[in-house]
This record gives sequence, structure tokens and C-alpha cells, in this order.
Amino acid sequence: MKAAAVWEAEVREGRYKKASKMTWEEFREQFDRNVMSGLRESTALAYDSTFNVFERKCRPGKLA
Repeated sequence: MKAAAVWEAEVREGRYKKASKMTWEEFREQFDRNVMSGLRESTALAYDSTFNVFERKCRPGKLA
């Protein structure tokens, strides 16, 4: 019951968001295009390396 009340409050207050259907691959492409292009090369490399390790260990499918 408590979860339903929280969900109802989120809907009424405009804070509810559906779970993302974006795939990890789509996220990486958008992140590369929108964020990485504005970073210093060393920072972009650090992000890329971290994401690569995350992919190997967790094998994400969707962001949700």
C-alpha cells in the first residue's frame, strides 16, 4: 500500500517518470556525442575506460 501512495504522489506532483527503455549502447552513443566531445582527452579516456570495465563486469542491457 505504501508504494502505491508514493507512486500516486509522484504522479499528482508531476515527478513520476517511466522506466527508461534506452539500451546501454544507445546511452553510450548519446553520452559520447553530447558529453565526451566537450571533455579534455584525458577525462574522456577515463570515462571510456570506466564504462568499458562496467560493461565487462555487469553486461548492462537497458538503463532501467
